Amino acid sequence: MMDIIKICVVAVCGLFIISLLKEYKSPLAICLVIVLGGIILFYILDPFIKIIDFIKELSDNASIPFDEIKIAIKSLGVGYIVQFSSDICRDFGESALGSKVELCGKIAILMLAIPLFTKIFDSVMVMLV
Repeated sequence: MMDIIKICVVAVCGLFIISLLKEYKSPLAICLVIVLGGIILFYILDPFIKIIDFIKELSDNASIPFDEIKIAIKSLGVGYIVQFSSDICRDFGESALGSKVELCGKIAILMLAIPLFTKIFDSVMVMLV
């Protein structure tokens, strides 16, 4: 609970400074947005690792290969990074660039999922033959 309060305080204080910098068209505003985003991501790193460990324990108990779960976790990570990047682009008026970042993220997620698609296709082919 205290971590979310720290994150919110950092975000609100940073937002105040960023809004002051934007008034003066300072290029430091975008740097501060990126730094604050990094700080916030750093705060959630430990809980995220605990979640991954919990998911790994669940997959072990359910006899699901962790490689398949790992693909989902990587896809989730790509999604978060892409969303963070495209939001920064949009915050600074570059929505076209943000859209292209999102497209690249979607393609990256599809590339990560190819091994799963291959396993599903192989399983279907075995059942049909």
